[in-house]
Amino acid sequence: RGTLVSAHITQSLYWEMVAQAGVDDVAHIAYDPAPERVLDAMISKKIVLVPTFTVFRNYNAPVNVCIDNLRRLVQKGGTVALGNDYGGGPGEFEDGIPYYELYCMAAAGMSPIQIITASTRNAARACHIESITGTLESGKCADIIVVKENPLQDLHRLKNIRLVIHNGVNIRAES
Repeated sequence: RGTLVSAHITQSLYWEMVAQAGVDDVAHIAYDPAPERVLDAMISKKIVLVPTFTVFRNYNAPVNVCIDNLRRLVQKGGTVALGNDYGGGPGEFEDGIPYYELYCMAAAGMSPIQIITASTRNAARACHIESITGTLESGKCADIIVVKENPLQDLHRLKNIRLVIHNGVNIRAES
């Protein structure tokens, strides 16, 4: 019917169901081992996956299984976006950049450029705002962080922020 749909699930059984239904994105990686046919179905339908590892950590779910599911999805060419259920469940959630999510993506074998793309272009796609943000292009919002060293060599460098630009305006500069 032309309506965008996001599925909020945590088990691979439901991944298969939503892939068949044709949702646009899935919030949460499965915490049980996902069958290859399920991963293939998600990829063939171009479903964006938002893993939300922090939720699983906070609920003491098997994060290692979640990481393995993501590794296999990415190896097959699946699309991943950064996101989180801030405030969902017990435990802590990070303000600002959710480093735990980035580190789990890296543990799943995603390269720094894949993780940065998941955090920018793919996250905008999952939120259906890619026409206004997610990439640096003329006519889009200029939301940028400038870091001291190249994060493609080490994601920890994202913590060394020199400048924050929001909507084209400098809102924070290193002192």
